[in-house]
Amino acid sequence: MKAPDDISDYQPSDDDTDAAHYDGDDDDDNNNSLSLSATAAAGLLSPPPPVRADLDLPDGGDAAAGSTDTGTAVRSLAQLLVGRNVFLVRHGNTADTAADGGTAADDSKRKLTQRGEHQCANFLALYGDHMERIVYCLSSPTQRTVATSSFLGYPDPTRVDCLYYRTYCTDEMQKLDDMLGYAPLGDYLDYNDGYGATMYGPVRTMLGRELATALAMEFDKAETVGEFEGDVLIVTHATTISLLAMTILEACSGGGGGGGGGGGGAVDAVELEKVLTFNVGECEGFKISASSDDRKVELLLNSN
Repeated sequence: MKAPDDISDYQPSDDDTDAAHYDGDDDDDNNNSLSLSATAAAGLLSPPPPVRADLDLPDGGDAAAGSTDTGTAVRSLAQLLVGRNVFLVRHGNTADTAADGGTAADDSKRKLTQRGEHQCANFLALYGDHMERIVYCLSSPTQRTVATSSFLGYPDPTRVDCLYYRTYCTDEMQKLDDMLGYAPLGDYLDYNDGYGATMYGPVRTMLGRELATALAMEFDKAETVGEFEGDVLIVTHATTISLLAMTILEACSGGGGGGGGGGGGAVDAVELEKVLTFNVGECEGFKISASSDDRKVELLLNSN
């Protein structure tokens, strides 16, 4: 379907079957959760895009210094990830919400189907040998992402709020999502002669800062000073997963996204193209090598 020139005039139709729907609040009450910090607020409040009226962003912290309200200094993504592999995985197949004829009360409570569980098992069969160095697991706080983490061997991931689309989704972003549905990130960024890239710019900045914050806290909890070994698994959602991949790739190439400071070079066009053109399916994703001299993207395909 061709997108209208003015997204504000768009009204979803019954034919838009690929749209992703978000119904209800994300009310996960697990206390192993990291909320949006003031650095996220700074990114989201910079137009464009407009901030959702119902998005409660906490005060506190020092955005300029890159610190959280807990006082944890935020090292750059490049510094935190150098020498690691980062596995970015989208959740498995899920049941619909009640609004779509399913049983879940809201989007955040959607559960994995049997098919989704099989997808996780198949992912492990394909890539388990490559995931043996994973020490840290971050997840969106939704039931489907936490369950996917568990089926992949990490039953208690650290829940990070910004990994859930609803925490940053504006009305304008939702309209674009309704139009494009599950599509490669490049389609979103190219919308309306590149306006999509402008719209998602503050989100990418926020994701870079918040991911750096979460990783710094995880490393500080689990490792002694100066010891930062182990790969990272991040389980999240469509579009967010590709925004994260782009942010990490750019940061580790010295191109921005959470402080830069990486390899000091431009982003490899071939690797970036993989991120922009891959339409990430259920329980699929990216493996990013964040080595200072070998920043590569591997597509993690699954038989869905």
